[in-house]
Amino acid sequence: MSCDVRIDVRIEPHPDNRWWTVELDGPVFRSSTQQLNGEQSPKTQAPMWINRLPMGSYEVRAILYRDVAQEHEAARAITKLVIGDDPNDPI
Repeated sequence: MSCDVRIDVRIEPHPDNRWWTVELDGPVFRSSTQQLNGEQSPKTQAPMWINRLPMGSYEVRAILYRDVAQEHEAARAITKLVIGDDPNDPI
C-alpha cells in the first residue's frame, strides 16, 4: 500500500526570509529546499509532492531560515504523518 502526498508550506513574507526546507523522514527520506525573496515571496510556497510513499510513520519538518545581521536563524515546525496502520499507535 502506498499513497501520493502533497505538503504545502505557508510562510509570512518578511525581509529577512532567505530560504526554507521541508523534510519527510520515515521509512524513506525526502527533502526540498527553495530560496525566498524576502517580502516579495508569496505566503504559500510551491508544494512538495511525493508519489507512491510507502506505509509507515513519518516526521514532517518545515524549516525557515532567516538572515539576521548575516547570521542564520531557523524556525521549525514538526508534525507526524501516518500512512496505513501505525503499530506504535495505542488506539
